[in-house]
Amino acid sequence: MPAMNLTFNSADVPFLCYPPNFNISLIPANLTENEYLQMLQPDGDDQCSVYNNSFTGTHYTTPPSNSSKLQCSYGRKFLTEEYSSIVSEFDLVCERKWLKSSLQSAYFSGYLVGSIVFGALSDRFGRRPTILLTNTLLVVFGITKIFVPSLFGFIILYCIQASGFIGFILSSYALAMEFTSLKLRNPLNLWMACGSQTGPLFLPGLAYALPDWHYLELVSCLLPIITIFFWIFLPESPRWLIGKKRFLEAKTLLQKVMKKNNLQKEEVFVVFTNNEEEETSFENSFQENIREEQVLPKQKNYSFIDLFKTWRIALITLNICFSWMVCSMLYYGVTLNSLDMAGNRYINVFIIMAIEFPSFYCTYYLFTRFDHRKPITFFLVFSGLNCIASNFVTKEQMG
Repeated sequence: MPAMNLTFNSADVPFLCYPPNFNISLIPANLTENEYLQMLQPDGDDQCSVYNNSFTGTHYTTPPSNSSKLQCSYGRKFLTEEYSSIVSEFDLVCERKWLKSSLQSAYFSGYLVGSIVFGALSDRFGRRPTILLTNTLLVVFGITKIFVPSLFGFIILYCIQASGFIGFILSSYALAMEFTSLKLRNPLNLWMACGSQTGPLFLPGLAYALPDWHYLELVSCLLPIITIFFWIFLPESPRWLIGKKRFLEAKTLLQKVMKKNNLQKEEVFVVFTNNEEEETSFENSFQENIREEQVLPKQKNYSFIDLFKTWRIALITLNICFSWMVCSMLYYGVTLNSLDMAGNRYINVFIIMAIEFPSFYCTYYLFTRFDHRKPITFFLVFSGLNCIASNFVTKEQMG
């Protein structure tokens, strides 16, 4: 929910431009401030211009059709009666509209930084402490930014919040996959995808009930606190423990798992160590329990550099990275602009969120029925053709 909340937090808010030297007391008595300012707005899409108002000596008069246009640089009034957003909070329209794009770019820059930093921390210190750290950053910086009056400070905190969010996703996903057998990973992927999309599914209703972006963001950032209570009962990844040669902890954890599932598989512990009081290296303990004629292969530690050591591996890596980048641009581009589509803004977002559930089940079926490459290739080509075709659909054809 904190990630998808960017859809409503960065929504455009209607506004009216003030003319130069505006004095509310000079508005004609039969007009409200909003009605008079609306009369000064040019017709069409020219929202960042305003007619120069005229003065009779006691009151403003209605501007004639040949009045001169001025840039909307004398102040703006945002119409926040229905909803508000960061746009109205920090005046991110007209000559400051580029700051809205910068804000969104800073958020996704936090994704990049968080993926690198917390991915490394998760491998170094474990999945469990990284989950707690990232969830704390998400909550603390997410709430703090709401009360920051400076746009620059808001952007910095928003970036840190985003890094915490993506770090939480990566760490929890790695923990879930490492706790699951190969045959159950496809079903687990399905349920994790459905679970992660359940929160955003309730976001349109929450945004309708809380039109003020401060309260909407506050609720979205307070909800992850629930995770901290679940974290108390969260075990560490047994695969990570084994990789770090912490065999006693891994053995204790696996014993709890087998007891919980009524399994008797004590033979799996023969590869750890014969001495429960002393942890020895995995190579030595494993070598002691295999047949003498067997040779233990030497373990190799791989790094990011190995993804580019050969042309074939480098091309595969670049292909996957490019595909992921394009899919992310398309996904967030459609989601963040769903409020500008025709129809009810809340229903639009709900449909965008709900349509993912059948896609999850479709993907699960195709991945189970076929391999991974064919469905991925099909959906990339299918979505690309739809994006191209959508550019030729006019408003009249959409009704």
